[in-house]
Amino acid sequence: MLPLQNNTRIVVLRGWVSSLPSANLPSQATEHGYTAGMLRALYWLLMLLLLPGMLLRVNLGGSGLLPADLLLPLYGVLWLGYRALFLRSVPRARFVLPGLVWLLIGLIGLLLTLWEMPLTEGIMSLAHWWRFLGLLCVGWSVPDLLTGLPEGRLLRRILLIVLGVIILGIVQYFLVPDISHWSTVGGWDPHMGRLLSTWMDPNYIAGMLAFCLPVVCGVLYQARPALPQWALLGLLGLGLLALYLTYSRSGYTAAVAGLLLFFVVHDRKWIALTLLAAGLTIVLTPNLEYSRMYQRVTQLAESVQSLVFQTDDSLDATASLRVQSWQESLQLAEQSPVVGIGFNTYRYYAVQAGIADETNFSAGGSDSSLLNVLITTGVLGLLVYLWFLATLVLPRLREYFTGRDTLSLGIASGVLALTLHSFFVNSLFYVFIMLLVLSLSGYQEALASQPRSGVE
Repeated sequence: MLPLQNNTRIVVLRGWVSSLPSANLPSQATEHGYTAGMLRALYWLLMLLLLPGMLLRVNLGGSGLLPADLLLPLYGVLWLGYRALFLRSVPRARFVLPGLVWLLIGLIGLLLTLWEMPLTEGIMSLAHWWRFLGLLCVGWSVPDLLTGLPEGRLLRRILLIVLGVIILGIVQYFLVPDISHWSTVGGWDPHMGRLLSTWMDPNYIAGMLAFCLPVVCGVLYQARPALPQWALLGLLGLGLLALYLTYSRSGYTAAVAGLLLFFVVHDRKWIALTLLAAGLTIVLTPNLEYSRMYQRVTQLAESVQSLVFQTDDSLDATASLRVQSWQESLQLAEQSPVVGIGFNTYRYYAVQAGIADETNFSAGGSDSSLLNVLITTGVLGLLVYLWFLATLVLPRLREYFTGRDTLSLGIASGVLALTLHSFFVNSLFYVFIMLLVLSLSGYQEALASQPRSGVE
């Protein structure tokens, strides 16, 4: 039997050894740090892809392949694995559950029809399913991206990327106003004299601006904005100029609706000033009736009148083709009304039905996002997708009315504007737009669930 003094020494020694860190902990911490850093770098690589846009697209039989199509699934798998291995939990985000349920419905519909499709088409449909999961993970992972960042840096960087897209668009408008050559080799519409930046389509740029302009207004009203006020006013002015130069009627309509909602709720005096400025513009613009913007807006009014009163004599060519696309697409919805024809299978079935040209980029979906949801995921999928959109809007409105958070109001107004825009363009499935929407939605979700200090 050991003496009491020796026993005491042994107990103390055991306690000291047990208090030492495990030999595996340094390597685990290092792996944790490396993985977090890699995910952060991958996220910013995805966001920077907004700048080259569609210029990096590789043509694959009309559908095309973007770097984001490969990087988004990779990001989603890595982030989910990172959370499972190192943190064993996931952050709370209201839009995730409806997004996952909608993906499940889309997968069920896809598996039911996958055997009818060629192997290439089936692989592309599954790849786009994984891409949307990656988009969800982008918004879901924002709390991890905010860790250790100074206040407002993530939001500041996103706004600067948007500014870069706008500046590239203005440069393109003056230096490369005609893309008809690329339309013949890349499946784009032959736009001429319109701002489309590197996204190759003025309607998608206009949809992005319709979402972002209310967001910029929300940041401008914050007590501690992510950018100086002069920079935000410059971004707002350039954004309005870029929107004007897109000559996109759907963009004009959506942007006016989003900005109107923001100012009606938060600062109504700006509505009168805006109407006054618009009136002065109309009065002072020489030869207004010959301007392209005036012609586009007039055509929009005549087309709306024609649709309301069920007459075809006032529909212009673009509106007529869009209405025809809606009518033909509804025929596809009748094939499987409950769960749809399968996630991202529109191109295959539309080509089979003779209502789309597989060499065109626009053949990947209907000229309406919600109609596209109805066709590919059925009535059940449409209801769940509306739930998904509601979780992007209603929590933001609640945050505004309870805490006067103008950025939340800006995001809610932007999402509603984009939803209106998606009635005419498939903008809710345009990857660059949804990267912005889900990043900013995840940003506000993170701020709502964590203390303000050190989180932004």
